[in-house]
Parts: sequence; structure tokens; C-alpha cells
Amino acid sequence: MKPKVFTLTTIALNILTVSLIAASAEPSQNNTQEHIDKLSRSIELVKQAYVDELSDEEILESAIDGMLKSLDPHSRFLDDDDFADLQLSIHGEFAGLGMHVTSVDEQIKVISPIDDTPAHRAGVKAGDYIIKIDDINVTGMALDEAVKKMRGEPGTQVNITLVRDKTPKPIILSLIRENIKLQSVKSEIIADDYGYIRISQFQGGTAEELKSNIDKLIKDNPKIKGYVLDLRNNPGGLLDSAVAISDTFLQANPANPKKIVYIKSRNPLESSTSYAVSNDYINGLPMVVLVNMGSASASEIVAGALQDNKRAIIVGVKTFGKGSVQTVIPISETNAVKLTTARYYTPNGIAIQSQGVIPDVIVEGEGTLLVTTMGDGKNKDNQTESLTFDESSFHHAILSNNDKIKDKQTKQALEDYKKDYKITQTLETKDNQLAEAISILKALSIMES
Repeated sequence: MKPKVFTLTTIALNILTVSLIAASAEPSQNNTQEHIDKLSRSIELVKQAYVDELSDEEILESAIDGMLKSLDPHSRFLDDDDFADLQLSIHGEFAGLGMHVTSVDEQIKVISPIDDTPAHRAGVKAGDYIIKIDDINVTGMALDEAVKKMRGEPGTQVNITLVRDKTPKPIILSLIRENIKLQSVKSEIIADDYGYIRISQFQGGTAEELKSNIDKLIKDNPKIKGYVLDLRNNPGGLLDSAVAISDTFLQANPANPKKIVYIKSRNPLESSTSYAVSNDYINGLPMVVLVNMGSASASEIVAGALQDNKRAIIVGVKTFGKGSVQTVIPISETNAVKLTTARYYTPNGIAIQSQGVIPDVIVEGEGTLLVTTMGDGKNKDNQTESLTFDESSFHHAILSNNDKIKDKQTKQALEDYKKDYKITQTLETKDNQLAEAISILKALSIMES
């Protein structure tokens, strides 16, 4: 058994030696060989002295994974299960709790919960830290191992313990795993004449879903005055999808091409710039984009593109700041390497990595998601009745000294105001960031008209 192990190790190391030496300059060859010798001795020590016996495959895959993890939080080795899970998630389906997580300082941090999943319904929030999974302390645990512990058979229970900023005690949640089927776009008409579009993740068909939702909104209300694009708690997804979504709202101009995103790779030949190539699908209607600390990666590409092209006003708080591109490179039929290969920049050349997109209008909020009927005022739990006190509220108050036509116009204006005021109050109660977005859209509509 031992000679066979040594042979496999030697073959792997010889391949690595040839690659590294071929890529190195002459003066560094001795250093390269020295480090390879260290790696070879370390592998042999693990094989001979580690407390448990490990296979060649386990040791070599761990060596690859350790190398990749040391580069940045997003590069990693994808084993058989990881690679299969990635394929499922790209197509919008996997089994688990429904949240995107990352590793920060050896702690598991929630980037964002996914809409209408066990994690979202239980109240998990962007920025939460997971410290235990089923009473197992996950501090220092590898990200993929923690993710595997949260995934499992649908219908089974898992307990997670969270630590949240400004919350004095840990939060313990019991969740039931589900098959997570992602619907990446949802929409509705709000505040009478405004379209609300929520994108929860960027998948292969998200751009087509977006256009279908816009078509439906226009069919429901041909007089739409503007749109809110909600990217809060959207952890990103496919780069091509983010470019296509941005292109949906930009007007192509061959004489003055509009940039969407600049991808800067280590190799200049692999760097690229994406431009708007289509017509604006909503014909220039005013837009507000909602973002928060859970808006990451592809979400930041869209927000940055629409902001720099002055196509939309960005409202909320600073985004997550993941401005790097990961490329999945298969290295066998069932394994792949996910490697950070580039950084991306907004059209104005602003790097998003580690700093995020700065909103035009800063509005703190809980990032609650609205895709539900606003209600008819009968549900007191969801509605706040307003108590107004002005001249017109007095009993027998005299009318304004206008003719009947103007009195009628004034009466209608007051009725419209009261209706609008009630809608605004309801929005502020449910979601103050969305309420601010609608206020801005109304101001833009007034300016245009």
C-alpha cells in the first residue's frame, strides 16, 4: 500500500514541479524546488503520522482546497457534492434552509436570506453570524462544511444559533429544511401607479423573467409612472445575468456607447467591457433602485451601472462590496476549481471590491421585503390609521372661496391627497426604504410633467 501511495504523490508533485519551474525565471528555480520538497515531506508526514488513516484522494484534494482557500474567501475546490450542488443552484433549486453565507474571520456570516424560504420566514437577516448548527460550534469551521451541515433531506429539522448586532442574547431558531426553488423575479403595482420589481438572485433566465414581469405590470396598469427595482438582500449570481438586467434599463447609443461593467483581469487580454446594446424596456420612465448591506456581487454591478449612467437613483445603505469575479473551471468530470479571476468596476471606473456601492439617498431600514397586497385598511395589524387635524376637520368648516368648478377640483385634490397619504403611511409602516423610493419617483414624475 505504501509504495502505491508514494507513487501517486510523486506523480502529482512531478506535474506540479514541471508547471511551476516552466513558469518561473531561472533565479527562482531553487526556491521553487525547495517549497515543493516541503510540500512533499508534509504530505508524507500526514500519510505516516496523522491520527487517522487518509486516502490519497483525501490528502491531495485537501492540499488543493487549502491552497485555494488561502487565496481569498471565494476561491475553493469543488468536490463531487459541491460541484453537483453548484449546478443545481445555478438552475434555481437545492435542498436546505435558503440563505447565502460567507466566511469572515473564521466566522460564518449571512450575506442574505432568500425570499420565501425557511431562513427568510424565521427572520434570519443579512449580517447575522451563525455560531452553532445543532449545538456544534462552527467558529473556525470551513465554509463548505458549515453549508453541508445546514443542507439535508427536506422535512428534517436543524437548529441554528445566531448572533446579531445590537441584540444582547444569541438567537436560537429551529428550521425545517425544504427544497428551495428560486423564483428570481416578483412584481406588483404599488401606490396606484408605480411598478415594484423584486429580484432575489441573478440566474440564467432572470432577464427574461424580468421582461415578463414588466409586461404583466403594464397590462395591469398601462399608466405606470415609474419603477422601483428592489435588490436588497440579493447576493448576486451570474455575471451575464447582471449585464442583461442592466441592459434592460439602458438605451443603446452607438455614437456614445454606455458602459455596464468593466472586468479587469490579471491578463489584459482577458479583461473586457460590457456595453448596453438594447433599447430601454421601460422607455425612460424614472427608476429607483433599493440596496442594502445584503446586496452583493451581481446586484452591485446593476446598481453601479444604473447609477453611473444616471439612469436610476440608488436608495438605501452601502452595499456588501463583493467586486470580484469567480470562474468555475472543471478539472475532471465531477470536480472543479472555483477561482477568483478578475475584479469588476462600475462604468465610471469605481472599484466595488471591499467598498460597495454608495447610495445617492441614504435611508436606514430593516430591509423588509414587500411582495404582498397592501391591504384595504380593514386589517389593523398591518394598517395604521392616520389622525389628521387641520381646518377642514372642524365641524361646519366653511368651504374655500372658489367657484364650484374650483371647489370640485379642490375636493378631488384633497381626496387624492388623503388616499396618497394613507398609502404612504402604510408603506412607511411596512418598509420605510420603499416609501422613500416612491416619494422620489413621485417627485421625478412631477418634474417631468
